[in-house]
Amino acid sequence: FKGVYISAWNSSSEKIAKSPALEIKQNIIFGPNTKSPNPDIPQMFTLGTRFFGGYAQPKSFDAVYFVFDDIPWASQKLLEFYGNSEIAQAPSRNCQSRQRCNGASANVPQTDRGQSNFGVFDNGHTDDYHLKGGIEIHEYAHMVQFMQFQGKPTKNMNGGLGLLPNWFIEGHAHTAGNLASSTSLAEYKKFRSYWLNARADGLPGYWPESIESFYEKLAPGKSDSSVQSNVYSIGYFTVEALVAIKGADSPIELIKQVSDGLTWEQAFLKVYGIEWKDAAPILAKTVSRMFLER
Repeated sequence: FKGVYISAWNSSSEKIAKSPALEIKQNIIFGPNTKSPNPDIPQMFTLGTRFFGGYAQPKSFDAVYFVFDDIPWASQKLLEFYGNSEIAQAPSRNCQSRQRCNGASANVPQTDRGQSNFGVFDNGHTDDYHLKGGIEIHEYAHMVQFMQFQGKPTKNMNGGLGLLPNWFIEGHAHTAGNLASSTSLAEYKKFRSYWLNARADGLPGYWPESIESFYEKLAPGKSDSSVQSNVYSIGYFTVEALVAIKGADSPIELIKQVSDGLTWEQAFLKVYGIEWKDAAPILAKTVSRMFLER
C-alpha cells in the first residue's frame, strides 16, 4: 500500500507526457468583484485535456468564477448560457456564505459544451487544491465523465453517472485533480497528505469493515448524506489504488464501458480482471492501512 501513490503518479505523468493538448475552447470569466485565484487556470484545464487524451471531451466549456457578492451575476450568466434554471442555482449551492465559498460543480448541458462554476473566497485564503489547479481538473473530469454518455441511451440515468457508484465518480475526479495538477512526485505526496487527514464522517473509523460499508452505502443508485463527504478521501484513495493497479486511463475506461451498456459489476470485471465483490474487501484493507498508518 505504501507504493500506491508512486505508481499512480508515474502512470499519470506518463499519460500527460505522451498526450498532446487538445484545442478545446475555454471561456473563463470572473465576476465583477472576483479576482482569479490562480494565474495558471487555462494551463490547468489544458492538463486535464491531456490526462483524458483518447476519450470523448467537450469541444468547448465555460468556467465561471465568483465571490459571495457575485452570486446573482453568476446565476444570471449561467441562465444566459444554457437557459437552465437548475444550473443557475448552482452558485448559491457552491458559495453558501462568505465563510463557505469554495464549492464547484460541472456537467455537459449541451451536446459538446461543458459548464463549470467555482466559488472563490474574497479574502483569497484557501488550500493548495483550490490554488494550484486541482479543483479545475476535478471539475473538468466530471465534464469528461458526462461526455462518455452523450448520444447514448445510458445518458438517461442522471446523465449516465447514476449507473455508477457516487464514491467512484467523485473519487475519480479527485484522483485526476490531485495527480494531474502536481508537478512532481514530492508535490503529489504533499497534495494527497492533506486528504489523508480527513475525518471519517458517518463511519466508526477507517477500519476495513467501515470502508466496505461506505462502498455499499454509495453503490450505484444509492445515496447516503451521512457518509457523502468521504468520497473525497476514501473514494479518492480507492480510485488511486485502481490507477496504481491498471493505469490512469482505467477509471474513465470503466465509465466508457458502462456508457456502452455494461453494468458497474460487468465493467469492473472487464477493466480490472476481478469481480467487484472480491475486489472490495482487498481495496478496503489497502485504503484502511493508508489512513491508519498515515
